[in-house]
Amino acid sequence: MTERRKYTHEEALHKIIDDDENEIIDRNKLLIQSIYIIGAVIWIIIIYFFSLYMNNIVIWLFLFIPLIVFGLNYYWTDEQTIELPSLVFNADFLSIGFLIVTIILNWYKEISKKDIFILVVLTLIFLSLGLIDFWTSKENFIVIQNVRSAFETIAITLLLVVVVKYYNRVNEEMFF
Repeated sequence: MTERRKYTHEEALHKIIDDDENEIIDRNKLLIQSIYIIGAVIWIIIIYFFSLYMNNIVIWLFLFIPLIVFGLNYYWTDEQTIELPSLVFNADFLSIGFLIVTIILNWYKEISKKDIFILVVLTLIFLSLGLIDFWTSKENFIVIQNVRSAFETIAITLLLVVVVKYYNRVNEEMFF
C-alpha cells in the first residue's frame, strides 16, 4: 500500500501535484486528438458552407490558422499535462467579440452586411460555446479545456475574417 502525503493549506498547488497525477491518461489523449480532428472538419465545413475560400489572399492565410493550430495541438497532445491549462493566458473572448461586432455593425451604414452579419452570429455562437462551464473530474478537465481551445480558435479566426471582409467591403463602396 502506498502512503499518501498530507498537504497543508499553505502549499502551492504546483508543488503538491505529484508527477503521476500530472500525466494525462491515454483515453484522454485520444479524446483530445479527436477534438482537434473534429475541429478541423468543422472548420473545413464552415469554409465551404460560407464560401470563405472565395476571398482575397489575406483571408486565405487566415483560413489556415485553425488547421495549423489544430494540427500542432494534435501533435503535441503527448506533451500536455493537467497543470498546463492554468498556465495559459485566458482572455474574455466574449467581450472582445462584442466589441468588434459593435464596431462593425455601426461603423459604416451604407453597405450590405448580410453575409458579414451571418459570420458575426456564427462567431458569437462559437465564443459562447467556449465559455460554457462543464464540471468534471480533475483527470477529464484537460479534455474540456481543449474543447474550449478549439471553439476559441475558430471564433477568433472568424473574427479576423469578418474584420477583413468588412474592411474590403467598405473600401469597395467608398472608392467606387
